[in-house]
Amino acid sequence: VTLNALVHESMAHGPSPRLLLTDNWLAWLLGALWSDARTTQDPVRLAGKGVGLCSDTVIVLGELANAAGFEFAMVDLQGHVVGQSKSAFGSWILDPSYGVCVEGGIRQFVGAAEDGTLEEILRGQGHDEQTVQAYLKIARRAETGAVTRPMGVLSPRLARVESTLAALSWVLPLALIFMALLPRVSLRFRS
Repeated sequence: VTLNALVHESMAHGPSPRLLLTDNWLAWLLGALWSDARTTQDPVRLAGKGVGLCSDTVIVLGELANAAGFEFAMVDLQGHVVGQSKSAFGSWILDPSYGVCVEGGIRQFVGAAEDGTLEEILRGQGHDEQTVQAYLKIARRAETGAVTRPMGVLSPRLARVESTLAALSWVLPLALIFMALLPRVSLRFRS
């Protein structure tokens, strides 16, 4: 619950951060042809940018929760992503985008939306009327089927592309430097 508040307070809701030229020059260049190449799912980089969509904040929260020893999963509520944390203290649905914490798993969350107790929980947490109504809409969508996946990244393919481009952004310049120096080194050995 404390980690949820920390991520909520430190990350503003907004568009997913894009990799800059200074983050990864190769991903930035490839992004001119394929915009997804400039997408990051790295929790450290996402936290450093300080802004992101719901999925971005859940990735950051999941990394913190796992580091603290909690079991954590991402839950897609039909278009909005939250986290589900399990520990010896119980289960929680955590939403760092809205700063919402609901005790119990996804079934209890959906049940609270159906029986009206979620509205009381949100008001008790100090959320304004606009936030309460927006969140109730999100929770009602979850009734039609929430998809839970183990903590990780939303797109394993993009994560592989990101890690490959990160490695190549260092390997390629070093290889070019080595190739440029190779003729000079071989000339010294010949003389």
